[in-house]
Amino acid sequence: MSTKINNKYDSVLALNICNGIRPEINEQEAPKFYINLMTNCWDSDPDKRPSAIEIEKLFNDSFVLIKMKKLRSRLKKQKNIEEQISYLLEIANQFIHKLVILLDYSINL
Repeated sequence: MSTKINNKYDSVLALNICNGIRPEINEQEAPKFYINLMTNCWDSDPDKRPSAIEIEKLFNDSFVLIKMKKLRSRLKKQKNIEEQISYLLEIANQFIHKLVILLDYSINL
């Protein structure tokens, strides 16, 4: 079945849902937590479907995880930048040291 449903909110759609027909899930694009939530909400047994509180917790937990991943990535980039700056400062110090030696040598000639 196509993910595009042209007959939204009509009796055919309602019958399709009652018969267990669901849209395809693009597992490469959709976040795993969202796929799990969607398929759990489709369960024909209402007692097996997540409650509103469980859904809220899932989204809050997922939001926190996403923020943590972004923060880790940002910190890693920052660490790489700090390492590059440290390396450049080390090279600059070596250059300045050699320059001072050359200037001192040329003054004492």
